[in-house]
Amino acid sequence: MTRTFRFVRTSDNQFIWTDDKNYKFVWENPRFFPYDEYMLCSEDNTILHYYYLFKIYQFCDGDWKLINTTSTGWYPRLPSFQSIIHDFICTNITDYATYNSKKQLYYELTCSYSEVENDEDFYELNRFFRADTFQEWYSIRLGAGLYQNSVYFKKISFEDLLELQDCIDSFILYGCEMHNQATLREYEINARKYICKNHKLYIQELDEQNNPTGHDIEVFCIGDKISWIYALPEDKQATRCLRYSGTLISAENDTIIIDTEKGKKNILIKNIQYIHPVSLDEEKLDISQMTQDFYQTLSEPELKDFQEKSIESLSEIYADMIIRRYHIRIYSEHLKENAISTITKIISEIKQNFI
Repeated sequence: MTRTFRFVRTSDNQFIWTDDKNYKFVWENPRFFPYDEYMLCSEDNTILHYYYLFKIYQFCDGDWKLINTTSTGWYPRLPSFQSIIHDFICTNITDYATYNSKKQLYYELTCSYSEVENDEDFYELNRFFRADTFQEWYSIRLGAGLYQNSVYFKKISFEDLLELQDCIDSFILYGCEMHNQATLREYEINARKYICKNHKLYIQELDEQNNPTGHDIEVFCIGDKISWIYALPEDKQATRCLRYSGTLISAENDTIIIDTEKGKKNILIKNIQYIHPVSLDEEKLDISQMTQDFYQTLSEPELKDFQEKSIESLSEIYADMIIRRYHIRIYSEHLKENAISTITKIISEIKQNFI
């Protein structure tokens, strides 16, 4: 059999498998969510959720008409279908012998990758080989959604299947590259957020150009317990961040030290991607306890702020740090009013009783 289908990649990154006269199948707009949020994707087993558009067009009345489309998410079938194609190409078909109704020996390898409840994309592939004529061919069904929304081809050639393999491989690789480029950019931005000063670790606010504004929005002090911290390893070939938990015992220059169950761990602040502290929940602390704790976080320059500035100015400067440190909820207008009251009380008590 000769090749009927071909793979086309357009300038706007549509990945198309088409026979140019009847049908074309289009995959586009891939987005990956790997198993670990701070992780580079590979083509194997790092993908947790995979979003993309799959469209089927039919040539009618001199133009391509969209006949089916689906947007995947929870149950995309393309990565598994990619594996099936690879397996079919590499499998020895003669291991699957049977006879047809005319008692002719032939070989059939079948795989349908779908589930009844799946309403995203559907793929089915069959491979045939007749022993008496040495003919080999494939049948294939592709659907944007359920079985009834699919298109079936009774016979396609090995060359057609290679074109489809190239299309799917290229599309998934493109999605990996896009995700990894975005993740690496995020790594660079996150590296700008953290700074050590006054023997503490601060998270800084970034402007629209992702440059520090000079406004600190969170502080971690010596002795603070950290639920987890994601940090890039020193090995530049690594594809995922390492995760630690423990107690902050040092914050100097460009390095923090975490006391973990496995010992002390030095982490360069340029490698930090995310920190989640052990919650100091506002519902478990009264104003006096929060005031005492927040006073302990203040450095000499910050104490000077409290001596010289008004409560209103101090609220603008330290509100974010107080909200984040005590997980003060601000999800509604009522909660925002309560938060403003709590922040004002903490700052007022520090000015009146500790300065």
